[in-house]
Amino acid sequence: MKLRPFMGYTSMDGVSEGRVFLNRELVPRFANRFKDGDKILFVGCHPYWDYSPFFNNPGKLCNYRTLDKHPGGGNQPVPDFNLSIEDCHTIEDNWFDGIIMIGVYEYLDHPEKAFSEINRILKPDGKALISVPGKGYYTDENRSINPWEVWEKFCPLIILEVYVIYEKDNQPPTSISVIAKKGVAK
Repeated sequence: MKLRPFMGYTSMDGVSEGRVFLNRELVPRFANRFKDGDKILFVGCHPYWDYSPFFNNPGKLCNYRTLDKHPGGGNQPVPDFNLSIEDCHTIEDNWFDGIIMIGVYEYLDHPEKAFSEINRILKPDGKALISVPGKGYYTDENRSINPWEVWEKFCPLIILEVYVIYEKDNQPPTSISVIAKKGVAK
């Protein structure tokens, strides 16, 4: 497991440095872990952040799907699965090779249920990229976490890499991004 501090990016038109790091660095590297035909789930459809080109391009074609509890419409994309990640019981166990969940944690009522569902629907050795707000972003204790809470919050997933993003000196982190995997039953 690698704990990597984020070392800074220049903000772009009000986009946080953490989001720039995710979009330019972390999501493309995460996508490189997958091959043709792998099943990928993006949790939380967003009108501005479409990561499908990293998984579906001339060099690779994954089975990329989206999940959101909002049905879409207007500028919001229509999800493939109109479900909450906290209760997506209609999705089979061990189905996805990869899951991305960015900008969703702060809207969850029961994050522990979301992590349990992610663990259930990931295949053994399947990987997840999850970004959560740090205490420097939200002051609400239920909507953000400290770096030392990562191991507790992400259980039962096995943490492979942690990226702690600080956007202001001497302040708590604004976001924490984790790459984790589902363990293999022995």
